[in-house]
Amino acid sequence: MPCVWYEKMHAVMLILCF
Repeated sequence: MPCVWYEKMHAVMLILCF
């Protein structure tokens, strides 16, 4: 599965890879 990135409050970026 591809990696998804989540941007919280345009400050913290989280990258989740499965």
